[in-house]
Amino acid sequence: MNTVEKLVVSLPTVLATIAINLQIFMILTGVVATRLN
Repeated sequence: MNTVEKLVVSLPTVLATIAINLQIFMILTGVVATRLN
């Protein structure tokens, strides 16, 4: 497999990981904001 194919194959995994991390981050900031208020 060449580099481009590896990138295309790994892209969904990378996007999913980023999405999960963003969701966790949003939840954490939401909790912190709620506690500050």
